[in-house]
Amino acid sequence: MVIGNKDFIRQVEDYFTDFSLERGGVLGIKDDVFVEFRPVDNLAKEKSSYIPSFEMLNDIAEDFEKRGVEFAGIIHSHAVGMCNGGSLLPSKEDLDFFKNFMEENKQFKKLLFPIITMKDDKKMIAWYSFGSNHLSNEELTII
Repeated sequence: MVIGNKDFIRQVEDYFTDFSLERGGVLGIKDDVFVEFRPVDNLAKEKSSYIPSFEMLNDIAEDFEKRGVEFAGIIHSHAVGMCNGGSLLPSKEDLDFFKNFMEENKQFKKLLFPIITMKDDKKMIAWYSFGSNHLSNEELTII
């Protein structure tokens, strides 16, 4: 289960407004509640891909650590009208990224890799977690 406070949900929804390209950011958790979203630049050359800036990821993770917030995952959007556009399902590239990220960051047993998109003029988010080489769908509870 994913527990997020209202400010966190608002941060995520306010950032993801342009679904003509993929964008993303980092999720922070404190006391088992998602409390912070921070945007991370997309280094991909194509609009239908998201490759986060690892320099920014590291800077944010350091800032989180100083403030007692834990790095908890990476959210990204699927661009509407692109290859996997409008779908909440992870693409092959997404799954490869999740797996590689976890293999390179063994200190994490499980992280969230949510996907957000626009469908029928409504924002939708699938809250995926990835751990032990397994993808799971999580439910969101807002407090």
